[in-house]
Amino acid sequence: KLETFQLKQVVNCIEYVLTSAVRFNVDEKTLGDEMTMIGLPKESADQLSKAYATSKDKMHSVLAAQSLRMPTATDFEWRVDYVLDSSSLAEPGQPVVALRMQQTDGDSREPLAFEMSVEKFRVLYHELKTARDMMGELDTF
Repeated sequence: KLETFQLKQVVNCIEYVLTSAVRFNVDEKTLGDEMTMIGLPKESADQLSKAYATSKDKMHSVLAAQSLRMPTATDFEWRVDYVLDSSSLAEPGQPVVALRMQQTDGDSREPLAFEMSVEKFRVLYHELKTARDMMGELDTF
């Protein structure tokens, strides 16, 4: 008979194995084989594999919802202003790019607005384009 702490360890171990199997898209047969290799009786491994196969898509959805999410930016609006004179600009007479967007983090939405020089906008645009290209390369793996 298992003690309570031993039973908790077994459940945590099985949870870890199943979570990893979903995360790495392991098929039912491979999971069963791996479970028997670590010492689980074949009958138990087969039952666990069958339950995994029937619930794999649902577990994947739950894990995806619980994974780390970064805030997203939506509803972009921009304009270019040509300021003739201002006490806040070092060099009046230069164009200024104004950006406005919504930042969404879970259920909360927060407006975000800022202004920058055309030169800073070009740098931002170039950096964002480079980051997008790098993320696109990661999708191919």
